Amino acid sequence: MLTVSDLNQYYGQSHILRDVALNIPPGRCVCVMGRNGVGKTTLLRCLMGLSPIRSGRVTFAGRDITKAKPETRAALGIGYVPQGRQIFPVLTVEENLKLPLPWRRGGGQKIPDLIYELFPVLKDMARRRGGDLSGGQQQQLAMARALVLNPTTLLLDEPTEGIQPNVTRDIINVVKRLVAEGLTVVEVEQKTTVAQKVGDLYVIIDRGQVVSEGKMGDLDDETIRSLLSV
Repeated sequence: MLTVSDLNQYYGQSHILRDVALNIPPGRCVCVMGRNGVGKTTLLRCLMGLSPIRSGRVTFAGRDITKAKPETRAALGIGYVPQGRQIFPVLTVEENLKLPLPWRRGGGQKIPDLIYELFPVLKDMARRRGGDLSGGQQQQLAMARALVLNPTTLLLDEPTEGIQPNVTRDIINVVKRLVAEGLTVVEVEQKTTVAQKVGDLYVIIDRGQVVSEGKMGDLDDETIRSLLSV
């Protein structure tokens, strides 16, 4: 579904990602893990086309998208939920959700019923401004906005960061349901306990390089201690 080959990315003279290679299979959740500052968010931005890469190749569904613009990637079926949510605070929940409709894959100018089924709190707050929602509700809105595009692959950047436990549980359940229904998810996740609940596979990055990967069930305590513990 999504393949990365020999990806290198720099900020100025700093080499952020080093020869990263990934093969994201369809219909699975892959958790990208690692300590702070190792390049996880940068990787997602490169996959979405928001950060240009110095070298390497990105393919999606067999198509080379290395130089494709973010809007092209969205139209092909890649959704993105950035760290920090980045909703529009002065717009209502409903207005936030309607914004992506012109670019929805497969067409349609109506917010899909699935959105409110997955996030019922958003239906109750449809007329409320996004900036008036709690942090957890804003995170749900950010995820819902990406899903309005009807993506086949969803990039999630730390969706449970700073979120209250009950909303974290809801987000975990939504991700698991979407993957069970065939969506491909690449999730940057700082919390090992959350990653182990949602992920089928894991990738650990350290100093911009992939240093460990495999099935989530094979992620052992020694690997967690040596590569993830702070």
